[in-house]
Amino acid sequence: MEYGAFVAVEDVYNKALAYSTPFGHAWTFVVIIFRLLPAIFLGDGIYGDEQDEFECVGTQPGCRNMCFTEFSPMQPPRMWCLQILLSCVPPVIFNFYAARQTAQYHRDMELMTSYEEKLGKMDEDEISGDKILTDQQVEMLHAEDERNYYTSRDENPYRQYQKITNRLKKFKKKQMNTYDVQETRAEVIWSPSIRIGYLIHLIVKLGFEFIFFYTVYWYQTRQTKRSGFTEVWFVPRYYICTLGSRSDLEYNACTQDKTVTCWNTRPQEKLWYIIYNVAMQCLSIFIIVLDIVFVSSKQAKKHRRNKKQREFALIRNQGLLTTPSRPTTRNTDNTEQYHRNNLNTSRSRSMRSMDKLHK
Repeated sequence: MEYGAFVAVEDVYNKALAYSTPFGHAWTFVVIIFRLLPAIFLGDGIYGDEQDEFECVGTQPGCRNMCFTEFSPMQPPRMWCLQILLSCVPPVIFNFYAARQTAQYHRDMELMTSYEEKLGKMDEDEISGDKILTDQQVEMLHAEDERNYYTSRDENPYRQYQKITNRLKKFKKKQMNTYDVQETRAEVIWSPSIRIGYLIHLIVKLGFEFIFFYTVYWYQTRQTKRSGFTEVWFVPRYYICTLGSRSDLEYNACTQDKTVTCWNTRPQEKLWYIIYNVAMQCLSIFIIVLDIVFVSSKQAKKHRRNKKQREFALIRNQGLLTTPSRPTTRNTDNTEQYHRNNLNTSRSRSMRSMDKLHK
C-alpha cells in the first residue's frame, strides 16, 4: 500500500516537473533530498526521547508534562514535515490545472476535426447540387444565414468552428524532459493561462515559505524567551517554566512553585539540526525568488518581442516601410550618369582583359 502511494506521488511530480523551469527542478530537489529525508530519518533520532528525558525540579504530578508542552508545543521534525507537505500543495494544484487545460486542448482538437468534416461535407453538397437557384432565392438564403448567425450562435457550425480555432491559437506544444528512468521527452501543452497559473503558484509557494519561516522563528522565541532575530537561533540547556505564576489557567498542575527549572537533552545536536533546516529553508526561498524573476523576465521579453512584431506588421500594412532604391540619387540626370559610368567601367575592364589575352 505504501509503495502504491509513493508511485502515485512520483507520477504527480513527474508531470509537475514537465512544466517546471530549472529553478523549479532545483527547488524540488532541495525539498525532497535536503529537507524531507533529514526530517524523516534524522529528526526521530534527535527528538524521539525528548519528552521522556525532559526533567523538571518539582514533585507536583503533571507539572512536568505541562512545562514540556509550554516548552515544545510541537516537535520540530513533525513541524518541518507538515511545512514540506503544505509547500507541495501549490505545485500539485497547478498540475491539476495544467492537466485540465491539456484535456480542454485535446477536446477542442476533436471538435475542430468533427466540424471540419461537417463543414467540408456541407460545401461538397452545395458544390455538387444540380439545382439552379434564382437571384431572389439566393438573397433569401443569405438573409436566413445571417439571421441564424446572430440569433442561434451556439447552433451555427461556422460560428462554433471559429470559436474553437480562436481558442486553439493560444495553445503551443513543447518537448520537455520527464526526468524518469528512461530519460524520455514528453509533449507539453502551454497557453497564456497556464503560464499565469505557474507564476501564481510560485507566488503562493513563496508566501507559504515565508509563513513557515516565521513559524520556526516563533517556535524559537517560545523556547529561548527572546525576541531578537539574531538571538533566537539556539537551543537552551534549561528552561524556566513559569506556569505556577499564571492565574489565567483553569487547570494548573504547577501551583506549588511559581517557577520550575527543567533540563533539556542534547541541546548542541538539536542546535545544528535547527541551523541546517533553517539554512535549507532560506535556500528554498532564494530559489523560488530566482524562479519568479526568471519567469517574469522571460514573459516580459516575449511580450516586448510580440509588441515589436505587431508594430512592424502594422507599419508594413500601412505602406510606410519602403525599401531604399539604388542608386539613391535626387534626379534622373544623376541616375543616367550613374549607369553611364558603370557601363564605361565595364567596357574598360573588358578591353584590358582582351589585351592581356592577345599578349
